Formats: sequence, structure tokens, C-alpha cells
Amino acid sequence: MSEGKRYIFICTGKDCKKAGAERIKKHLKSLRKENAALNNIEVIKTHCIDFCKKGPNLIIKDIVFNGVSEESLSEIILGK
Repeated sequence: MSEGKRYIFICTGKDCKKAGAERIKKHLKSLRKENAALNNIEVIKTHCIDFCKKGPNLIIKDIVFNGVSEESLSEIILGK
């Protein structure tokens, strides 16, 4: 993994997909387009991370975020 990059792992397991993981991934792409400061983020799809009923789930810097919505993603990424 590259130095200076920030990695966001998005669970794409069956339950997270049902809960909206693809919608969250698209919203993240949109945030990156709107904010040049986020160009150092790399999104990596991953399989189940064992919080199936709490999805969609993300991992950022070894922290698991459960039940991520578009609003909470903006808060997590932008601090707003």
C-alpha cells in the first residue's frame, strides 16, 4: 500500500449489498469528485467482515463503521 494514501475498505458481502453498500460506494466517489483533498483515498471492496446484520460496513484505519449512510459517510470522511 502506498505511503500517503488513505484506504477505505467497503464490505460487499451479501448482507451489506442488500443494506446499500453500492450506494455508499457511489456516494464516496461523488465526495471525491467534489473535494480534491480526498484524492488520496483509495476504495477497496472486501468480502464479509463479520458484522452482517449491521451493514453497510466500512473499515478505515482499523476502525469498523457499521450501518453507514450517505450522511454518516460525509461526517466520517469530511468531519461534518
